[in-house]
Amino acid sequence: MAGLADQEQRSRDFNRHLRNTALILLLLAAFALRLYRLDHQEIWGDEAHSAYVASLPPPYHLLLWFWVKLTGSSVFALRFLSPFQVYY
Repeated sequence: MAGLADQEQRSRDFNRHLRNTALILLLLAAFALRLYRLDHQEIWGDEAHSAYVASLPPPYHLLLWFWVKLTGSSVFALRFLSPFQVYY
C-alpha cells in the first residue's frame, strides 16, 4: 500500500509541476506579446507627461509648487520656470 501512496504522491507532484510550468510559459508568452512592437505607436499624452516629469530635477517640483502658490496657475506662470531649469 505504501508503494501505491508514493506513486500517487509522485503523480500529484508531477501534475503540479506540469501545471506550474505551463503557467510560467503562458505568462512569458503573454509578456513577449506585450513587448512586441512596443515602440510602434507614438508616445501618448500621459506617457509624454511621464517622460517630461522624469527629465526634471526633483527640486523643480517643490519650487513649482511654491511658485503656483505665489503667482497662481495660469499658463504663463506654469511655463515661466521652465527656461530656468538646471539639468544634473
